[in-house]
Amino acid sequence: GVAAACAYAALSGLGVPALRAATMAAAGTLALLGGRPAAAWNVLALAALVVLAWDPGSLFEPSFALSFSAVAGILVWGGSGRLASLLHATLAAGLATAPLIAAIDAPLPRLAPVANLLAVPLFGAIVLPLGLLSACLGVLSTTAAAGLGPVARGAAELGIRLVEALGSTSLLEGSARPVRRALGIAAAGFALRLSFRRQWYAALGAGALAAGALLLPSLEGERGAAGSSASLLFLDVGHGDAVLVRSGSRAWLVDAGPRFGRFDAGRSIVRPALRAEGIRELEVLLLSHADRDHIGGARAVLESVPVRELWATRATWESAALGPIRRVAARRGIPVRLVAAEERATLGPLRLSVLWPPRAFSSRSSNHGSLVLRIEGPHGCALLPGDVPSHVERELARKLAPCQLLKLAHHGSESSTDALWLRTLRPWVAIASAGRRPRSPLPHIRVRARLQAESVTLYETRRFGAVRVRFTRVGLVVDPFLRVPWSDEPR
Repeated sequence: GVAAACAYAALSGLGVPALRAATMAAAGTLALLGGRPAAAWNVLALAALVVLAWDPGSLFEPSFALSFSAVAGILVWGGSGRLASLLHATLAAGLATAPLIAAIDAPLPRLAPVANLLAVPLFGAIVLPLGLLSACLGVLSTTAAAGLGPVARGAAELGIRLVEALGSTSLLEGSARPVRRALGIAAAGFALRLSFRRQWYAALGAGALAAGALLLPSLEGERGAAGSSASLLFLDVGHGDAVLVRSGSRAWLVDAGPRFGRFDAGRSIVRPALRAEGIRELEVLLLSHADRDHIGGARAVLESVPVRELWATRATWESAALGPIRRVAARRGIPVRLVAAEERATLGPLRLSVLWPPRAFSSRSSNHGSLVLRIEGPHGCALLPGDVPSHVERELARKLAPCQLLKLAHHGSESSTDALWLRTLRPWVAIASAGRRPRSPLPHIRVRARLQAESVTLYETRRFGAVRVRFTRVGLVVDPFLRVPWSDEPR
């Protein structure tokens, strides 16, 4: 069982929940084999240490808090009988994680307990065993594996549709702050009750949840006030781009992150970020080009956030990839502006200029026709070059003035950000919006070397999370969400 748990954790990519479960299974089994009782809270604490030793940055990820809070909730409540135990575990995990879910502005489905009661047996007893059995049989007989594969896939699709249907409505529609306070008060009462029963570990955990739920609204107010001046917010959307340009309550969004399979950055990251920033409306949603790591989340944004105008080049707008976006824009009556070089606009003190492509430009590559946007404030400048390759950079370099901040084109690929480009712009800080790609990590090692040679400080969203750049009277101020002391970015 332990070997199977460890193998599954490795196959799933050693995410926080999988690594936690494998560690707890291994520790509990070793304790029993040694003739000693397995203290559940100690095993949970050991799992937390192992996860943090493996990936220290996971401490700041929602998955860490949610995974360990769910298990802590299950440990607090007990149940007798299989059905009662499953019901108690579902409710306990839901209650323990509800304040955290509310705190990060994620949906809190009304029917989550029902979804868990149906999904856990389906995935645990059918999908996972069949999937693992199919993978093992593939070594011996591809025919046998091929027979099991469709069954496992069909069961998985059924489960996913079931969960999506039951999770489509949330308890946290609109402002979540009253709900957070209610959850915080409930958690505080629960902590007090546990303290009377001398369950100190559980009481401390519930107290921490209460503090988070009750204090977060005031902290959010401070953060919103701090971020209300002119700024850029580079969201951590994995391998993709999404940049919030704002001045006070006015905001633009440049790209909306990727959509790959079931992951939709627009729904999971961009939309919650806009809520957290207090943005109720976007003046402009600008789509740099038609690659799905830039436009994938746009549909979810358009369907949930009022957008006054949508900007794109003609080639991008007419691309087949934008079909769903065109339909949503038409249904919601959103005006579309087809833009090209020399298009200009203002957003409070910020001046926004489209530098590329020329109006008559055409290319088979969407990257070559990416919109290049220059954003100037009274005391600073930022350049967002989309995914343009180095030959476009060289053409632009002939007529560009220096700019303090550069978002790396094409996520830091070797095909962009050449030495001439850096010498022309003379940036002192660069932002790389790229996810984890073990086989071909970005930014490319040669791009890193060029940045280091020009003494450019690099901030990567995959290491620092979202990165805010504020336009101040003394110039640009970079404020990453995480300050990672072990990172090796060039200084």
